[in-house]
Amino acid sequence: MGGEGEGAGATPVLLPAQSFAVAPMREYTTRHFNVLARQLSSRAVLYTEMHKPRAVAEAREQGRAHALLGRAGAAGEGAEVLQLGGDCPRALARAARAAVEFGYEGVDLNAGCPSVVAGGGAFGASLMRDAELTASCLEAIAEAVDAASRERGDSLPPVVSLKCRVAVAETEDEAAVQRVMGEGALKEGLREFLERSAVRAGCRHVAVHARQAVMRGLSPAANREVPPLMHGVVAALAADLSGAVRLTANGGIDSAERARELLSAAPQLAGVMAGRWLIRRPLDLAEVDSVFYGEARRGDSLAIAVRALSAYSEHVNDELAAGVAPPAELALPLALVAAQLEEDGDGSSPATAARTQALWSALEEAAAPLLREDFGDGRRRLVKELQGVGGKKVGAKHRRTRAEATRAAAQTAPRAEHGRGDAAVVAARPAQA
Repeated sequence: MGGEGEGAGATPVLLPAQSFAVAPMREYTTRHFNVLARQLSSRAVLYTEMHKPRAVAEAREQGRAHALLGRAGAAGEGAEVLQLGGDCPRALARAARAAVEFGYEGVDLNAGCPSVVAGGGAFGASLMRDAELTASCLEAIAEAVDAASRERGDSLPPVVSLKCRVAVAETEDEAAVQRVMGEGALKEGLREFLERSAVRAGCRHVAVHARQAVMRGLSPAANREVPPLMHGVVAALAADLSGAVRLTANGGIDSAERARELLSAAPQLAGVMAGRWLIRRPLDLAEVDSVFYGEARRGDSLAIAVRALSAYSEHVNDELAAGVAPPAELALPLALVAAQLEEDGDGSSPATAARTQALWSALEEAAAPLLREDFGDGRRRLVKELQGVGGKKVGAKHRRTRAEATRAAAQTAPRAEHGRGDAAVVAARPAQA
């Protein structure tokens, strides 16, 4: 953990128009994860996981729209963005009205996901092959949220945005050919796509994952590792399009240091968006407001994290009492925290060990409503019990994601110790790590 006084009154890393965002991640950035994230950071922009229009419609029909689409915090308590995935403008328009109904500050169209889930139709990264269809989808979303906002008497509709990749390729070979042509050619290809889609539709913000999307032959996880990062393409295009579209950099941001490097090198960026780093180390969000926005601390990072876990415990109790969410969904954010604490260990000093124990105690208190009364004592028992509540499938995915995030962080270890320093919540990584 950084020193307790670090960051207070510091010069913000982000410029006034820039933002720090938590990337939309399927089965991770649920309403429950975002509840915890919002308690850790009041300023980070939070995205929902991707929702298909059909899922939104079914949730309405079954009376569980709030469970699926409800905000993590009340309106005005930090920006939240509803992400949609689809290729039918009319269906997307109907679903987008939920952004107004539930008070989201933004609604985002997914044009960057190369997974099997998105591969079943011409959406996700497939949309990058059809700029005109992408524009039609964005226009339909914008018209829908404008109309819904007028009906409710809202002064401002949600901001419509797009998330995409640097480029889309059918195979690894095609992706390699694109790279041989050079970053200049990739930049021009992305510029053409954005000018024919986002600019035409009046969309003024795009988050770009700085890798190509390979549609066949690579798994979703491999798509986040195998294609090389090309943040230079994103930064150069951000400068070129600064008057038309603001670009946020996404991909490979595994620490606060990496985020600072990108922002320092490219102040023309609209901000940064991080994903796997914050699944691997969710408590690092406690440093976002001070490190990136220059805000005075609401206490040191330990106090912020303990308060956040206490507030999440109240959320768990409320959800269980209402019968709204299954225990497995509620347990996952706590399992992520437990994995971070296990990774960090007790540190090398009595003071650090005491702080770590305070976090474990807060975690146990937050998890108590989800656990068997006789689950026993000890950290390992707590971790295993949370994993048991989450279920084998969720646990297996979590382990794969952590392994993926750890590999990504290890690649940048000489540059930044996996998020230590200003953004680390639990200091003194164990000697064996």
